[in-house]
Amino acid sequence: MIIITKKGPEITQHISNEAPVIVVKNFIEEDICNHVRESSHLFTKKNTPKIGDRNKETFWRIDVLPSKVETERIFRTLCIFPEDKLSIVKTTNPVFNKMAEFQDEYLELGSHINSDIQRRPQILHYPVGGGFFDWHTHPRFPNNYGLILNLSKKDRDFKQGQTEVILENKKVIKLDDYTDIGDLILFRYDLVHRVAPCDPEEDLVFSDKGRWTAVLPLLSSVKL
Repeated sequence: MIIITKKGPEITQHISNEAPVIVVKNFIEEDICNHVRESSHLFTKKNTPKIGDRNKETFWRIDVLPSKVETERIFRTLCIFPEDKLSIVKTTNPVFNKMAEFQDEYLELGSHINSDIQRRPQILHYPVGGGFFDWHTHPRFPNNYGLILNLSKKDRDFKQGQTEVILENKKVIKLDDYTDIGDLILFRYDLVHRVAPCDPEEDLVFSDKGRWTAVLPLLSSVKL
């Protein structure tokens, strides 16, 4: 487990050494995280959920144990189309732009962007009452490392339900033991990981409470 207080050559070295998990502390200011989280929740209240075209529009959808998926989940997804003129896009673009700059500087992902592979900005909300994303993994490349930006604060927005990563020695890293709101988590993309159930003893409610994160994977440009 590598914890870094600021960006610099140290990150490049840890990536070269294939460190399984790297945490960059205070990557985004807390007040910005709060604004993004609150604005994302408001967007879902004002707009109807749907399965949209990520190449053309900003939309949100809700997954509650959907059928025909490889990994069970309960979460809310806000998919951002960066060229939209919506206020939610203007709010989130500075955060995703900073994450993209980090990817290009330390992971050299810019060279992989083309007509078939694009960055896919997403806000993910795991609601209290059992929001989760079960154990799964990904092909390591082209992402190399996945990015998770914490937008919510433990013991304020939720009590339990964190990202967990299984290392090659079978040890499980529980990332909330090391991270806080505004921290950026890098995890090697081929490691098995999950988001554990968020406050499962509560009633399931898609409010502004729960675990909120921003992610920026490289994905195929096919319709979602």
